[in-house]
Amino acid sequence: MKTLITLFLCACTIQCYKTQTTDGPGRVYVEPTAEIKKLEMQESDLKMSGDLNALRTNRLGQIAAWQKID
Repeated sequence: MKTLITLFLCACTIQCYKTQTTDGPGRVYVEPTAEIKKLEMQESDLKMSGDLNALRTNRLGQIAAWQKID
């Protein structure tokens, strides 16, 4: 009985892992473009410098770039 419960819990864990790592049937993972990657790198630099206006502008640029893909 203990083995059966352990097996059931392992099966549930595997199923949860699969559902969290996939985006559903027929959907594919969208790769970020070079523009988005560049903006993300700039974002980390802006966080270090503390320039909030430039950081806000950068994030708006990222949103616009993702909307182009979508």
